[in-house]
Amino acid sequence: MKKTLVFLIFTCLLCGQIFASDTLRLAGPGNDWLPEYLSEFKDCSKEETASSLLRKFKKNQFSKVEKGKVSNVINRGLTHCVHWFALVVKNESDRPQDYLWNFYNEGINFTLYEADLDTEKILNEESLSHHISRVNRSVPLRSISFKVSMMPGETKTLLVKTEPIGRKNLYFPTDISTEADILWWELDFSFLLGRYYGFFFFAAIFNFCLFIILRKRFFGDMLGYVLSLLAFTMVEYLHDLYLIPESVYPYWAKIPRVFFLGLALYFNIRIFQDFVQLKKYLPKFDKYLRIIGNTSLVIAFLFLLIHFFNLLSVNLLQLTKVYYNIFLLVQLVVFLIGIIVAIKKKIAYVWHYLGGNSLIFISVILYILNNTFEVIHHRQFINPGNLIFAFAFEVVYLMIVFALKYKNDFDQFTLHLKKAEKERILLTSELISTQEKERMRVAQDIHDGIGGSLQAFRMLLGQEKLQNEEKLNTILKTINSDFKHLIHQLSPKNLKTLGLFPTIEDETSRFGDSPSVELNLIGDESLLPWEMKINVYRIYQELTTNALKHAENLNALSISIAIDLEEIRLMVEDNGKQKISIEEFEKTDGFGISNIRTRVAYYNGCMHIDNTTQGTSIIINLPLKTKTYD
Repeated sequence: MKKTLVFLIFTCLLCGQIFASDTLRLAGPGNDWLPEYLSEFKDCSKEETASSLLRKFKKNQFSKVEKGKVSNVINRGLTHCVHWFALVVKNESDRPQDYLWNFYNEGINFTLYEADLDTEKILNEESLSHHISRVNRSVPLRSISFKVSMMPGETKTLLVKTEPIGRKNLYFPTDISTEADILWWELDFSFLLGRYYGFFFFAAIFNFCLFIILRKRFFGDMLGYVLSLLAFTMVEYLHDLYLIPESVYPYWAKIPRVFFLGLALYFNIRIFQDFVQLKKYLPKFDKYLRIIGNTSLVIAFLFLLIHFFNLLSVNLLQLTKVYYNIFLLVQLVVFLIGIIVAIKKKIAYVWHYLGGNSLIFISVILYILNNTFEVIHHRQFINPGNLIFAFAFEVVYLMIVFALKYKNDFDQFTLHLKKAEKERILLTSELISTQEKERMRVAQDIHDGIGGSLQAFRMLLGQEKLQNEEKLNTILKTINSDFKHLIHQLSPKNLKTLGLFPTIEDETSRFGDSPSVELNLIGDESLLPWEMKINVYRIYQELTTNALKHAENLNALSISIAIDLEEIRLMVEDNGKQKISIEEFEKTDGFGISNIRTRVAYYNGCMHIDNTTQGTSIIINLPLKTKTYD
């Protein structure tokens, strides 16, 4: 009897020592390496229950979780089994504490069981996954968080069942601490990530505005790229739980995060093609990249549909994910080859594009290898993560390069525009000069030819005695007057001898009483260079001729010319009715309008036409100091 009692006491002490060594003792925030305190059972039959697993744990049939390469991370790679994890935790605080056991993964369903090890009963059960919206969780955090309430000195046994959703790989970070500690940590982490989200939102709005204003596809691709990065980052860090509306979230949670990575790669390649003008320098390779890009877009949406509606078995879903990631790696390699070829061709700005994307390439390759193929585990060198920092660095760097490129392109465009404007002014000047010379030549030819003939004809008639001599002389005087007026119109010699204002006064005095003319000439015409006087006179001629010939029922005409140090203003008003509409009048090249427009444009002036029932008003402003182009 005594031997039996001693044996039982020894067994109890041994068991107590075993459980004591595996107990996680918490007196506040937990900073321990949690996997060291976990035990694991692999259920490949998938028939075990929480009660049966509790008995196995009590019989010490769970195996210890080995210390991994990454702290507080459980990684089982590809597995076909259900993995159970057990944790014994004791509250060594002198007051009640609420602890949170947290799991970070969007593709695993976690079920927590609180158990009584002595009675082998399950006290509480809660099942959570990232597909459950925030309002339906007991702890509304981005992580899968289970609240464990403990009294001072209380010990609890916890079982966790892990079931991958639509996948076969089991990978998740985990930690446990007080509720207050976790909330403060989440606040700090969210504040850090909020800066990145804010930047991505700003970049998206900025490119959206540029796309709306400039209507360029390039900025549409930039918008798609930034939104893809933003969506991937939200899913990767589980902040989509906070940012996506509750009504949309259950559907959003079904979208695989690698889908957004594929979209980002698609838009990145399109941006590269447009940015370095690949179609211009490497048309064949540009064509191949566009074919690959369009194919990748179709594959991405097929991949999305298959996973969104669970069209295949779990094994096939996992296989499609592997193949899709392989396709992304191949696409990334082709992209790199394109950049290398562009570098060899010495295409402008390609080095900048490579510099901006270098961190992206490295981070994406490591991410795919780590999260899909479990080939390599890499540490996060920059908080909150290598990938999001690479995204932000690339967007900032490329936006700066885009701005510099745009400035250089704008400067080149402005230079070409100035050159074209200088050539236009030169050609216009030569055209007007040639026109005036031709008018003078024609006037001289008419004067020497027809003028001489008319004079000879008049002398001949004077030697003959005719019955209608007085009528013939009257007709000849009229012809002679019209002839002199025509010569004056073609080559106004008075303009050079008398000046602009006296010439116009002399012109209007010949109109007679119909129509009545109101003439207002204000300013110092000496401010006008000779060439400008000729052009102003020609504009005046065209405007008055149009009014006299094409305005019906005309009986009043107002002509005003005002000259100051800045500009010359010319206004012609009549009270007649135009034979055509104002729209047709403004669009037509007849009625001397084309000639007027040419002369006004030569001085960078402006012309305003107003047609009402009371008549027509045409106002022309010509700056005296015209813009020069060096």
